[in-house]
Amino acid sequence: FGRVAPTQKIEIVSTLQKQRHRVAMIGDGVNDILAVKAADLGVAMGAGSAATKTVAGLVLENDRFDLLPAALAEGRTVIHNVRRAAKLFLLKNVYTLILIVVLVGLCGEAFPYLPQQVTLLNALTIGGPVVLLMLSKAPPDARERASFLPEVGRFVFGFGVPVAAVGVGVWFVGHDPELKRTLLLSTLILSG
Repeated sequence: FGRVAPTQKIEIVSTLQKQRHRVAMIGDGVNDILAVKAADLGVAMGAGSAATKTVAGLVLENDRFDLLPAALAEGRTVIHNVRRAAKLFLLKNVYTLILIVVLVGLCGEAFPYLPQQVTLLNALTIGGPVVLLMLSKAPPDARERASFLPEVGRFVFGFGVPVAAVGVGVWFVGHDPELKRTLLLSTLILSG
């Protein structure tokens, strides 16, 4: 929309948001500040007012609109990679918590990990893979409609509970605590 009064801009943004649309507002003047701030994505022009640039989420320093699709694609890639990294980080927390509660709390067994094993587990199931994920430039295959927390939660509980169940089963294969820890660590690394 062009040639719209400042109050009408805010009404347009809020009406679209009430209809569950994601709204982007591009502005360059002081009269755009409230609408740029209210929008889901506020974009300010580099040649615009300093106040508009302050409230905007994205500033086009050289006023080139053709850069917006590339910037949005890069943002989607970053969010996609953060989702994947969060899944790895939280997956280990879920199965570790379950293992501790079941083995130590309910069964009275020894603590399932030694500090050195935690470091190795973190390096091989989280550290290395997350570095590779974050360097990935592959854009998401499809638009991610699910909210961040529900999607990550479904993943970590959907895979964390079975991994923990397998870990508990492996724990009771051996009799020596060192053997149990080694078998458990190997299983968790392979599962990861």
